[in-house]
Order: sequence, then C-alpha cells, then structure tokens
Amino acid sequence: MDIGNVLVRNGVLTREQLQAALPLVNGTRLDRALVDKGVITEEAALRAFAAELGMRFVEVKKEQIDRELLVQFPTTAVFKHSILPLSRHNGSVVVACSDPFNLEALEELSAVSGFHLEPVLANRVDVIEMIKDHLGVGGDTLNELVAQRAADGIELLGDDVRDDSDMEQMAEAASVI
Repeated sequence: MDIGNVLVRNGVLTREQLQAALPLVNGTRLDRALVDKGVITEEAALRAFAAELGMRFVEVKKEQIDRELLVQFPTTAVFKHSILPLSRHNGSVVVACSDPFNLEALEELSAVSGFHLEPVLANRVDVIEMIKDHLGVGGDTLNELVAQRAADGIELLGDDVRDDSDMEQMAEAASVI
C-alpha cells in the first residue's frame, strides 16, 4: 500500500505537502515520520487507513471494554503488541490497535488466544493507557521482566504445585525385598 497516496487521497495531505515531507522520512515509515515531525496527527493518518482498508476508527476511551473477555488474553501479548481486546462481535473479538500493517502481531495474538480477531484502529497512546488502566501498570513491568529474562537465556517456569503426601507415605512404607 502506498501510504503517501492513501494520505493524499483521504485529504490528510496535499500532493505538494507529501513531496515536501518525503525528505523527512529518513528510513521511518512515512506516516510515523509525518506524525513525529508534527506534519499530520496520528488520528488523521489512522482515519485515512481505516477508510482505505474498510476498517473502523474508534475512540478507545469511549468504548465499553469487556473485562471478562480481556482476562482471556495473555497479558504479556497484549502489552507487547499494544492490542486491546474490546468486545465480541459476530463470533470474533474486536481488538483496538494502532498499526493496521502489523499483521504478524494480530496473528500471534489470535494464535495464543484462540480467538478470531477483528481489528479496529485507535490512537496508540490511548490504547496503551487503556491497557494499563484495565490490566495495571504491573503487567507492563511483568512484560519487561519476561523479555529481560528471555534475553538473559533464563526460562521462567510456572509454579510447581504438587501434593507431596503420596511421596511421604511411600517413604514411610516398609520396603519389600
């Protein structure tokens, strides 16, 4: 998808503004460079992408979030990809994200959750803020710790819960020879 043409076609930029902005890109994706430089807003770019891709743009802070649904998603994956599950719709789970081009993140979250995902677009800062509001800042810290341990080559295991009473009984039983 030609991001520049999408932005021009949807009235976010004029052709002249696009040409003037191209030197600012410097290896960054065009829309991100334009947002970083203050040439366009993230919302304007996302609304243009939504129109082009047949997606919805939502103001995630105004959305009703299904907390029972949210807890069915791995916290680390939600924080890692900044994708917020919102609600169920026609057998799918509606998720808010800020990058319509990161299909890999959507596929990963779908695979780990077992749900078919229907992405909608929302401002990144709002998505992250809502994730922290609903899952707590601790989840973000947990994600950073897991990433650090993985980088250090340390595998984190779940709690080893077992009933040792059988072993105690076997140890006390008389040996049979």
